[in-house]
Amino acid sequence: MDADPDFGTAYYNRAEVRLEMGDASGSLADLERIEKQYQDSTFYQTRLGDAYVRLNKVAQAQTAYDRALQLNPSTVEALTNRGALFYSQKDYKAAEADIRQALKLNPDQDAALNNLSLLLAHAGNYAEALTYVEKALSQQARQPYYLNNKAYLLLKLHRPAEALPLVQESLQRDGQNAWAHHTLGLYWLDQQQAAKALSEFRTAEKLDASVDQLYYYIGTAEFATGNKTAACEAWQRGASIGDEQAKRERASRCL
Repeated sequence: MDADPDFGTAYYNRAEVRLEMGDASGSLADLERIEKQYQDSTFYQTRLGDAYVRLNKVAQAQTAYDRALQLNPSTVEALTNRGALFYSQKDYKAAEADIRQALKLNPDQDAALNNLSLLLAHAGNYAEALTYVEKALSQQARQPYYLNNKAYLLLKLHRPAEALPLVQESLQRDGQNAWAHHTLGLYWLDQQQAAKALSEFRTAEKLDASVDQLYYYIGTAEFATGNKTAACEAWQRGASIGDEQAKRERASRCL
């Protein structure tokens, strides 16, 4: 392939395949080759945003999603993916606005259903959240992120026996998902097996240290294994990035 306009579709298709295979840099390189041809395409801008998300380039991702929605405000995928980006940045109000709008346009959009479940879980509405992730799984039964989300919700609803096989399958399908390692850590904490929990939390930390409340739980597991110094260090780190639970734990156990 070269830069000839006739190869634009081929570059776009290869970019999608590369993104699906986890090669975000290669995907972005293909998309940049055809920018002049496709810059006014909602599909192109949405996929460009997806590549930037995978590369943790938040500002560029939002710009691409914004452009996609300027071109067509009814682009469900762009709304869903921008909502997920807002969620990851803890802008929950903006996330909910995009996700609700996506579901208004397409009530069966599985990614938007899962994202709404995440928002409800963040608000503590675990039972309602479970209904939405189950709707998402009814369409994509083996999707690893959805499986992990359901496992997390079942743990919150005190149903650990049901949660375990789901998070295990999630990790079989995507062993690099920090959130699933975090969920498995929560399962082991629930089972009072702190050493196993700590191993999963530390794996999550290596993969993505931004997982919600990760350092609170690392501290909890360290404390349970008898390592107060490491626990206090973890809670301090959590407190420094705004985790109020880690801050409270540090104040009560370390000062």
